[in-house]
Amino acid sequence: FGAYGKCTRNGKTDVNMSSAAMSRMGHTSSAPFYFYSQTDKDAIVGVKGDHNYKFYAYYPYDPSCTSVSAVPVNIPSKITYDENAPALSPLIVASSSVTSIIAPVPMNFKAPASCQLTLRIPETACEVIKSVRIYAGNDSWKGRFAFTGTYDLLDGKLHEDPSTLSKSITIDF
Repeated sequence: FGAYGKCTRNGKTDVNMSSAAMSRMGHTSSAPFYFYSQTDKDAIVGVKGDHNYKFYAYYPYDPSCTSVSAVPVNIPSKITYDENAPALSPLIVASSSVTSIIAPVPMNFKAPASCQLTLRIPETACEVIKSVRIYAGNDSWKGRFAFTGTYDLLDGKLHEDPSTLSKSITIDF
């Protein structure tokens, strides 16, 4: 997970609570999940007198991401199915604002750019089907199945790169 914490400290607002631009966090293996820093540099630390805390988190972690306003999103137009690796959302995000910290701080995650599709293929067909393409049957549809872009954790807005929009998605088996 990538995580960012900011607070009001010594009269200054939006102070980063970590020495990292974006902290890399691990999590416990069973629910309820708790985050922990991967290194001392990634630790999000509050000090006496801090207040007005805001925490942000996203998954999957991207080491190139240094801005809470530009978390990378990639929903590919071609996917290779792997029955041993269930599909995860390409991006899940959470935020929480509290005036004072009483650990733990709850965070509810959401997937701002995903949908779930269930294909039921008869077992007898599984050996012969090699690929499935899904597309809108109506050319006037303005939606998209795949794209790249960024997500702004601060304002909750998704910014799609128009040159990457795809009205179809292909699943290879």
